[in-house]
Amino acid sequence: MLLFILLAFGACTTKPMVQVSRIGELEDMIKKGDLATKAKLSDFSNSPHLYAIGSITNMKGHIQIIDGKPYNCLLVNGSLKIDSSFNVEATCMLYTIVEEWKEYDLPATITTWKQLEQFIGDLDMKYKIRRGDVLPFLLEGVAADVQWHVMDWDTSDKEVTYKKTMENGLQGDSKNEAITAVGFYSEESYKVLTHNELKMQIHFVNYNHTLAAYMDDITLDGRIKLYLPEKLEER
Repeated sequence: MLLFILLAFGACTTKPMVQVSRIGELEDMIKKGDLATKAKLSDFSNSPHLYAIGSITNMKGHIQIIDGKPYNCLLVNGSLKIDSSFNVEATCMLYTIVEEWKEYDLPATITTWKQLEQFIGDLDMKYKIRRGDVLPFLLEGVAADVQWHVMDWDTSDKEVTYKKTMENGLQGDSKNEAITAVGFYSEESYKVLTHNELKMQIHFVNYNHTLAAYMDDITLDGRIKLYLPEKLEER
């Protein structure tokens, strides 16, 4: 009986296979209008193999960090600027440390955001990741189409809504774009700082680092590879 209790306790306290940390809450941004700084990227400047996405303080752009290299995007006089420094502060952020990634082929039948979300969700179940845990992933290759935006919030506007955050700032639609994207998936939307109808948040950088943004939608045509952390093992 004691052994059973110990095993049960161990199962309940097992750490996630991949540790993902969350700073800030979407609910605080939307319901409370809290856009204040919650983290400084300078505190992560010596973090090798760091992968992160987030919102710059006051929703003045987005954070993308790929293998320890930042590609922050913001608007300056209406034009997109890429800031590759750690001199940026965040209202909210998701981050993880992943040393090795494993490549997965995406079936040709997967062409939409929802199909990609379902495929990653199926892998989530295959690897018996606990409900509510967050799974980081990468997308790399050429996307048939990427719809994106970069926020530039008017700080005098105190009524923050999810719809307004998605429509604010610079909008774009890039076709046949070579990208590297960082995403986080969870069955519980708030854990990936996104709307309750979605299960993943994705940001991306193009190959020549002239474009980085929050991904609103993606169309695939077989030219994108999916990567999950190498330490995931079937169990």
